Amino acid sequence: ENPDTSRPPGLFAISGNIIGSQENNVHLTGCYGIALGGNCIYSATHRNLLIEDSRLINVSGNTFRRHTPKYGTGVRFVRSRDITFTGCAIHDETEEGQPDLSALLELADCQRINISGSQFLNGVSAGIMGNNSSHVTITGCTVHDTREKPKARHAIQFTGKGTSNLIATNSIGKTTGKTISAPGIRAEGNEVLDE
Repeated sequence: ENPDTSRPPGLFAISGNIIGSQENNVHLTGCYGIALGGNCIYSATHRNLLIEDSRLINVSGNTFRRHTPKYGTGVRFVRSRDITFTGCAIHDETEEGQPDLSALLELADCQRINISGSQFLNGVSAGIMGNNSSHVTITGCTVHDTREKPKARHAIQFTGKGTSNLIATNSIGKTTGKTISAPGIRAEGNEVLDE
């Protein structure tokens, strides 16, 4: 096969690993049909998981964490579509938060992303952020800042030209600003603490 004209890299699984202390602990570019499940992924200099220009990716049952101020955390999807992110936990364990991270889970120019049954703890400035992303569904998640004095500005934030996004039946904790900052989003059945 010629990599320039044939199918993109795919049809493989990454599972059961402990991955850490890299620039991007897992970096998928131009991939199709990947399963990433059951991994402990910790403390990167840029992101724990970076997915770019990819589709049909299943991310499930992973733990993403930042346990020291020297390193970072976070998951970022860029120009990707048809991704499921389920049963995962992203936790920034440092008190000050990661200053160069806009959210624990960032979506940029993405379509058809399903985020469900996951935990997003101690994000700065948000737990989940979408920019110019459409048909994103966020359901059954816990998005909290567990610090004594919250640093998260928003739990969930959407900006840009995205459409047809849904935020439903999530548990959302205290923030310093509007918990859900997402004009035009359909939000229903969320349990919001001290709004």
